[in-house]
Amino acid sequence: LLPAESFVVFPNPSNGECFVKTNLSQPIKFSLFDISGKLMQEGYTTGQLTRLHFSFTAPGVYFLRVGESTKKIMLTGE
Repeated sequence: LLPAESFVVFPNPSNGECFVKTNLSQPIKFSLFDISGKLMQEGYTTGQLTRLHFSFTAPGVYFLRVGESTKKIMLTGE
């Protein structure tokens, strides 16, 4: 399991591209949910620093789950 303090999302707010930094080198599943809980995107981290592209999503509040931990992120658009 990945405690919430073990990953950081930046920049936050983001214009559609952000990075996930973890203290683990193995891949970890991530999922992006909108405010209603709809799954928007999922995949796996690629090590300790992973670039994520969310440019297809509308601006707003989203929830990024990495492993078993979730953080709120803001997408601002272009």
